[in-house]
Amino acid sequence: MGHRHLPLEARFWAKVDKRGDDECWLWVGAKAGHMGYGHIVSTPRKYVKSHRLSWEMHFGTIPDGMMVCHRCDVPACVNPSHLFLGTANDNMADCKRKGRHKFTAKRGENNPMAKLSDEQARQIKSMSGTHQKIADHFGVDRSTISFIKRGEHFSHV
Repeated sequence: MGHRHLPLEARFWAKVDKRGDDECWLWVGAKAGHMGYGHIVSTPRKYVKSHRLSWEMHFGTIPDGMMVCHRCDVPACVNPSHLFLGTANDNMADCKRKGRHKFTAKRGENNPMAKLSDEQARQIKSMSGTHQKIADHFGVDRSTISFIKRGEHFSHV
């Protein structure tokens, strides 16, 4: 029998890297979009996010208007102890409280994902030449230079 003919729950567990009970259980199957949320085909032509399916398998139906949010902030996590129900406003408040919202996130070199310093960003803003040449000089992607030059990244410098 092919994998796609297995029951949904069996297909779900086949795509979960289950670690300790307190750790993230990572979805290793397909992911939707740039955010890294897992998804699985529930019925022909219908996808469900893996963390929502985990919630439903463990706790039941998700009420209308509610979201399944992550305490751990790991989109690929399906550990039910890391999930909670909330409204869109609850989710946004959680995001802001944790400093993940774009208006409260750490900016520039203080962002743990930053590959450049504030001083390098100042230099980039004043440099001429192709974005690719500048990117090669700093060892970053061309799009990073474009974001800085347009003021979308490091707008505070």
